[in-house]
Amino acid sequence: MTNSPLTLFCLVDGQSTSKAFPVSIPSAESVGELKKHIKVEKAPRFDDLAADELTLWRVSIPVVPADKHKPIVLDEVDSATDLDPTDDVFDNFSDKPPKKAIYNIVQRPPPGNTVCVLPPEAIQAITERLVGRFRLAVTDIEKAIARNEPGGWKVAVDDT
Repeated sequence: MTNSPLTLFCLVDGQSTSKAFPVSIPSAESVGELKKHIKVEKAPRFDDLAADELTLWRVSIPVVPADKHKPIVLDEVDSATDLDPTDDVFDNFSDKPPKKAIYNIVQRPPPGNTVCVLPPEAIQAITERLVGRFRLAVTDIEKAIARNEPGGWKVAVDDT
């Protein structure tokens, strides 16, 4: 096994090859570490996720200038293989990857599968800020009502 650096061109699912980005990683590192490198490289795009929530798919998609703006959708790629986070990068890319090709498609988890857990102190702080803002808004409304001239509130209605 070698530990030489390997540069892999990656693509986020649904983007065109014109949005491909390189990630350099020692070949003896794990696919899990590759996910961390991708998360850092694509910041802030994946800031709402932990690296282990990303799914990496091994592909070999040639970069063709005429198609560089055509979106690549994972469901339409026949040769995609999901990568095990415990494998070494070398296990999946033992041959030197060809030039001018995409090697990995990065996939976000489906909506609703991401859980954000905040400590109770953070939840309390957010709640207090929201309640404070709500109270200010109510106070502003009460002041506006108190300043109102006789005749009550006026509402503009658009009949179109």
